[in-house]
Amino acid sequence: MKTKFDYEAKIWGENKIEPSPFYIQGLKLRYLLEDLKDKKGKILDVGCGGGNIAKAVKKYRPDLQIHGVDVSKKAIQTASKNPQGVQFKLGSSDKLPYKNNSFDIVCMFDVLEHVDENIALGEVKRILKKDGIFHIFLPLDGQPGTLNYFLYNLGWESKNKQTGHIKIYSDKNAVRLFIENGFRLIKKRFSFHFFFSLFDVSYFTFLDIIGKKAPASIEGMIMTKRGSVLVFLFNLLYRVVVAAGYFESVLLKNVPGSGGHYTLVKKND
Repeated sequence: MKTKFDYEAKIWGENKIEPSPFYIQGLKLRYLLEDLKDKKGKILDVGCGGGNIAKAVKKYRPDLQIHGVDVSKKAIQTASKNPQGVQFKLGSSDKLPYKNNSFDIVCMFDVLEHVDENIALGEVKRILKKDGIFHIFLPLDGQPGTLNYFLYNLGWESKNKQTGHIKIYSDKNAVRLFIENGFRLIKKRFSFHFFFSLFDVSYFTFLDIIGKKAPASIEGMIMTKRGSVLVFLFNLLYRVVVAAGYFESVLLKNVPGSGGHYTLVKKND
């Protein structure tokens, strides 16, 4: 029986990001900003963690009303110390603390695989306005032909232990899930091909082997250990690999990888 994952033990999404090749979340931010072009109104980041994506969106789109919600008290406290114009609130994906039809856009990054998928998607649909946009990034560790898929079929569990994932998706079952929960797919792009996947697998396997839990994202760990020559060299190597993964994913955006970026619209009943 799997033990309950402790979401207060670490904070994800705390460190600054840019839509740049040198940030592992850079492509996620870039695609979100593309989807926000010509959009107006209120946007909610569900599972915002330390708030870095919400704050980055506010920087590039100060005209939007940005909100962030997360189940972790520690994450919301951290995000709220310097909110940068974003309104943060404590709340769970299975009962979002917002009224029906109150947001024009909802985004969700690396969250659905942690929660009850149908309840979470039902809540997203509930708070979205008519024809509202839903932008979601989902790990596709069950996508045939990927490194992650190959390793999971061999019994690899390092990533799940470190992140608390309870569900593994492929593009096919993800799209079916969205449609069944009242969304219409209007665009999809893929990422986490060879370079990103290799880094992803190596990082979580290494932590599993040495018996440690990641206290934050890898960028967060680097930022808290500045000053060391070893950390500097590791950071340099990390940025090179991330940039290679970024450009690889842009080039192969129509080829299924271990990550899916989906743009959906709420279907009205």
